[in-house]
Amino acid sequence: MKIDLSEILSVKDKEKTLKCPLDMERFVTSVYDAKITDKSDVIIELKNTGKKKFKLKLETSFGLILPCDRCLSDVSIDMHIKVNRNLDLSVEPEDKDEFCYIDDDGKLDVEKLVHNEILINMPTKILCKEDCKGICNRCGTNLNLQSCDCKDTETVQQMSTLGDILNKLKEV
Repeated sequence: MKIDLSEILSVKDKEKTLKCPLDMERFVTSVYDAKITDKSDVIIELKNTGKKKFKLKLETSFGLILPCDRCLSDVSIDMHIKVNRNLDLSVEPEDKDEFCYIDDDGKLDVEKLVHNEILINMPTKILCKEDCKGICNRCGTNLNLQSCDCKDTETVQQMSTLGDILNKLKEV
């Protein structure tokens, strides 16, 4: 959804509150392709605070289905986005991406703003549980669901190789 800011910016102290649905079905980046679930409406408050200046408040909640960083099982994460910004469109931002959610026609792209806020608020580590065992790097077995023989064999081979190296060093 795009909101035309011209009406707000044309009248000093003008205020507007909007309630709109979050149309996003997926959160897609170069790293993630997550399904969005349990969406609540987006509440947007706009207030003109001066010449080409306005206060922006936005709030919404939803769920994201993301893969666990260790075992790749689906994990549901609850997200609550809350934005409270004072924006000045008369000044050219130092960072060109700062107002990337406001297009040249003066329209606020709600989806783009929410997308950016998800990026900022995304957890650094996504785990299905704290003690997730991950997957076997040899056979791909989810070690939370069953065990495999690969890990034991690999450890024995690695220790054997290490023992050989140590023995050769002793000989020198």
